[in-house]
Parts: sequence; structure tokens; C-alpha cells
Amino acid sequence: MKKYIVTIFIALCVFSLSLWVISNIAMEKGVSALKFKQYDIALRYLHPLAYLGFSDSQNIIGEMYAFGWGVEKDFDKSIYWYRKSGKWVEGDYDKAAPLAYYTGKRFMEESIHLHWNKNKQKTVSSEAKLWIKWSADHGYPPAVKLMEKINKVNFSQWETIQLD
Repeated sequence: MKKYIVTIFIALCVFSLSLWVISNIAMEKGVSALKFKQYDIALRYLHPLAYLGFSDSQNIIGEMYAFGWGVEKDFDKSIYWYRKSGKWVEGDYDKAAPLAYYTGKRFMEESIHLHWNKNKQKTVSSEAKLWIKWSADHGYPPAVKLMEKINKVNFSQWETIQLD
């Protein structure tokens, strides 16, 4: 009986180790494909991992929907994957709120550095505001603070927002 239990234990350890190795290889291939803008290949590797509950894959797929990397931009699908990815987030706010906040900051940094209106004034893209406002509305404290700054800043002057 003892020999039988040890055999089962060893088999389970080998099986678990094999799954871990395979998932790491798939994740690496998915991230590499994403870096080379091979989005269809990235999704092929990342989607199964995301459905199995791997939060890094869920986060990346959420970003792909947020930024339109190989898929059509889709706010709701992005939030869906961000929520799944953030299941371990602790706090009294929506589990997707921190990731939505950082997505908004990325859009904001791009809009401040790359986009200027006709009068050479700094602008914050509506996309950045959408993500940050959503995060603030869902209770994420840094997003609430940043929305207050966004609403106060007069972008017609050469002021900048401190992106904490």
C-alpha cells in the first residue's frame, strides 16, 4: 500500500512539473510573438493559458483588447480579462481597476508626449480619460487622485501632470 501511494505521489509531481514547463514555454512563445507583432501567434499561445487561469496571460490578452494589438479594440473584453487577471488583487475596488488605471496612464503618456492640438497645447486623449475615469469610478484610489489632477490642470498652459 505504501509503495502504491509513493508511486501516485511521484506521478502527480512529474505531471505537475510537466504542466508547469509546458505553460512556461507557451507563455514565452506568446510573449515573444507579441514583441514581434505576430498577434495571431501570440493569441494562439496565450488564450489557452488565459482560459486555464494564468493571470499573466489574462493580463496580456486584456492589453491586446485595450490597445487593439491584433484584435479590434474592445473595452468590455479588456475589462473582462483584466478582472480575471486581477482575481488576487486585494482592496475594496473592482479587481480590474488597477489594470485599467495603468492602461489609462499609458494612453495618457502617449497623448501628452505625442499629440498636440492645433494651438500647440498639451492634450489628454479621451481614451486615457475613459480608462482612468472607469478605474476611479470603480474605486481605485490612485485613479481617483489622478482624475482630480486631470480635471484641475489647464492644458492650455505648459503645465504637466505628475504621473505617480
